[in-house]
Amino acid sequence: MNILTFENIGIRAIAASVPKNIAKTEEQTKFFDERHLKNFIENTGIYERRVSSVDQTSSDLCCKAAETIFEKTGFDKGEIQALIFVSQTPDYRQPATSIIMQDRLHLRKDIFTQDVNQACSGFVFGLVSAYSLCNAGLNNVLLCVGDTPSKFTSPTDSSTSLMFGDAGTACIVSKDIKYGKSYFSFNADGSELHSVNIPAGGYRKMSSVETLSLHKDNEGNEKTMEQIHMDGLSVFSYSVRAMATDVKNLLSYAKVGLDDINTIVLHQANQFLNNKVSKKLGIDESKTLKSIKHFGNTSASSIPLTISFNSNIDINNHSLLFTAIGASFTWGTGLMTIKDMINLGVTELE
Repeated sequence: MNILTFENIGIRAIAASVPKNIAKTEEQTKFFDERHLKNFIENTGIYERRVSSVDQTSSDLCCKAAETIFEKTGFDKGEIQALIFVSQTPDYRQPATSIIMQDRLHLRKDIFTQDVNQACSGFVFGLVSAYSLCNAGLNNVLLCVGDTPSKFTSPTDSSTSLMFGDAGTACIVSKDIKYGKSYFSFNADGSELHSVNIPAGGYRKMSSVETLSLHKDNEGNEKTMEQIHMDGLSVFSYSVRAMATDVKNLLSYAKVGLDDINTIVLHQANQFLNNKVSKKLGIDESKTLKSIKHFGNTSASSIPLTISFNSNIDINNHSLLFTAIGASFTWGTGLMTIKDMINLGVTELE
């Protein structure tokens, strides 16, 4: 059990940005019949998603969220000493997108930049990196977390095409004695590689005519080898077990009970999965923040997006617990106290 403890580090401000284009689940009748769509909504709780345009990227959405923070809070960009970009949909294979974002956001050049790819658990791992940099001596880290999974899903794939939405988020992580203690756990199991993956397009199996050609799977879904493949049943059973166990382990380590937690955010994979996790842990649903109905599964950005979306709920002075699991598999849990955090909500990117 790997758990890190930090003191006097926390989230100063948070914001999110989503594409303006809304894809309503009930209207996706080109490839799916109405009965399938109705069942999908009932099982997942996803009524609509945001879908980026061809020329919109994760970094566009994250930069919009970051600019919102700078403009609305007046925070001095010169005080940002590191920029971490968490995404599985970077602008290019090279260079790292965080370097490009440094220039776009007009941040200082003597800055630490880093790209992180941990799929749906990315926010937890990115936050650990940001906290570690502050723990090592930096004062302010800009953490940008965003994904455009609509770009790697097949429109005919019944297991993924209606599930994933696009979003970008940003938060400033800073040092201050008011934040107190925070705890993070982190885990990985690479033996589950084939549960969720994009088989080709990287350097293990490079792009070719074959990898870009459509193939039918056993369920009749058409997709290329460069689009996401997911074993839904395997992901579901593994996720419920792993997330519930990790939450229990972290709370035990921190000597905190669920009754002591004010606010809980579960990765917004689908509502059925989250209901199972909640039931297994005995979570009080009134404490949970949700966003899946309006945005679907936004991968790594789902936790910060959910916090931003619920900006009407004041969680300052709350203990915040969150947990997420990502592709094949990495998972982690965080526990912190929110103090004087500025939540700037969700903006749309044209």
